[in-house]
Amino acid sequence: MSSEQKPSINEQGIVTLIHILGGIFYFLPALIGFFVIDNLSESAKNSIKIALNYQLTVTLLFIILSAAGTLLGILGLLIWFVLSIIPLANFIISLLAGLSYYNNGTLKYPPYFEFIK
Repeated sequence: MSSEQKPSINEQGIVTLIHILGGIFYFLPALIGFFVIDNLSESAKNSIKIALNYQLTVTLLFIILSAAGTLLGILGLLIWFVLSIIPLANFIISLLAGLSYYNNGTLKYPPYFEFIK
């Protein structure tokens, strides 16, 4: 058996749902999937780990920009405008990544920090 198994249809559905829900609930679905779901293929586990790293990156970016926007006064207004776009962008990117994974088993996320290895 190879180390990189192809996920079953059921696994693809679960992992796709985790990616899509990440667009709404940020890192929580991937965190739950990472620690709770045990019987997944290596490919599915790796996909959940990528989603978790991406969502943690977005959450950290949101927190840092929130603090900067609060501290910087007038320039903070521009930062708060960017903050208003992040949730919509996160939802769209997570939706597209989930659909990409479901259709061909690959992920397409923008660059992210690798918190979980």
